[in-house]
Amino acid sequence: MRRSSSGISPVVATVILVAIAIVIAIAVAFWASGL
Repeated sequence: MRRSSSGISPVVATVILVAIAIVIAIAVAFWASGL
């Protein structure tokens, strides 16, 4: 992995984790309403 600029990796990892959490929450909401 190339480190072109320091401090970017933690930010990207946080954004990805937040995005995954939001997608899972939306999927669970749709599944719950589908019951």
